[in-house]
Amino acid sequence: MPDIQQSASSNNLLSGVIGQQSATTVLSNALESGRLAGSYLFVGPNGVGKATTALRFAAILAGARTENDAAYKRVVDGVHPDVRVVRPGGKSNTIHVGQLWPRGENKDHPADQAILRDMHFEPIAGPKRVFIIDGAEGLRGTNEVAGNSILKTLEEPPPYAHFILTAEALAGLMPTVVSRCQVVRFGLSPASDIETTLVQRFGVDPERAHFLAVYSEGRLGHAVVLARSTALMAAREELLDLAERSLTGRPVQAFRLAEELRKIAPKLKAEIDSGDGEDKEVGSRDAMLRALEMLAFFYRDLAAVCAAGGDTAGIVNIDRRNALVKLAQDRSVESVIRQVDQILGIRTAIERNAYQQTALEVLFTQLMCHV
Repeated sequence: MPDIQQSASSNNLLSGVIGQQSATTVLSNALESGRLAGSYLFVGPNGVGKATTALRFAAILAGARTENDAAYKRVVDGVHPDVRVVRPGGKSNTIHVGQLWPRGENKDHPADQAILRDMHFEPIAGPKRVFIIDGAEGLRGTNEVAGNSILKTLEEPPPYAHFILTAEALAGLMPTVVSRCQVVRFGLSPASDIETTLVQRFGVDPERAHFLAVYSEGRLGHAVVLARSTALMAAREELLDLAERSLTGRPVQAFRLAEELRKIAPKLKAEIDSGDGEDKEVGSRDAMLRALEMLAFFYRDLAAVCAAGGDTAGIVNIDRRNALVKLAQDRSVESVIRQVDQILGIRTAIERNAYQQTALEVLFTQLMCHV
């Protein structure tokens, strides 16, 4: 495989993956040695770079060496003839067998769109053909028909073909699928790496990058999506303004603040949460859980400033440092920690399907009475 091995030492595609050195080392070693597995399974939390790595690895297999190569750009744009991607769809989040193999006349899954429709033909434009199944948990749907249909192919793909599957955890996959793949594990990235990447690669303001690096909890992909969502960041400003008022207002305003939070929460839904046929009730709850999480971050920052005697080192919302220092002047760390516990307690209640309006009214009454 001279073309692929040559690209392994000179391409910058895998080095462009942030925070996944262990995974990219496995892939780089395979490229350099020429000992490529027929089927790979990338496993790790959502938003850590599995899909990005899959596309970059596929581009290398298809002949690309750098991000400037036409082959790489065609893979990323989804128009490379030798690289095909399939994802679960619909409310059931399922991959149907018709998305993999031609199944005759099927209006939902046309035969000419099945990714394996011409798998037995050699590559058209490069040294390899690559088939990416992004969200392999979907193979378990419809009685595992789709998963069972590709077991033999995963085990012995043609010499010119490779499969890359992605999944969040092995537990969600068919054991027979796992056993036929080489598992490559992906982990969460350090907040410092995410912060640096957001600033240097994506031009994000340092203060915003610091918040997003912590808030994304090790998921660079999530941090990038959030950084690009101007609507979400504007909603965050609204929420933090509300947080400050919850610390300075009168208890009689509690009901009004509860209603304001209910209006702000849906704005905190970013692209990482969207999906076809999302249940509205579940979506509303998830948005509120995110809002309460952000509120808790602000109160935790306040507790940290109180504990440090006004020092703001280590806080998440560094763009609100002046307000936090002022708010900390007449509060004890114990009282603020109690308020953090109240926020998290209400968040747990809503997560367990408590009625949001009542729960939020109780929360702001507690917060504003400084109980």
